Amino acid sequence: VAIDGWAKLTGHNVIELAKKFEGYGVEAIIYTDIGRDGMLNGLNIEATEKLAEALTIPVIA
Repeated sequence: VAIDGWAKLTGHNVIELAKKFEGYGVEAIIYTDIGRDGMLNGLNIEATEKLAEALTIPVIA
């Protein structure tokens, strides 16, 4: 998980953090794999599907 315009890595696991936000009432997660999409290599479909399967709220990629 990166913050501050992708400048800082937090060390958080994306699925664990997304589940925490889901528990707080967040209605959707916007997900970008900055190692792929941020480098114009397209979506990380496998990671996006894994995140979506772990949550009950929508994942927007």
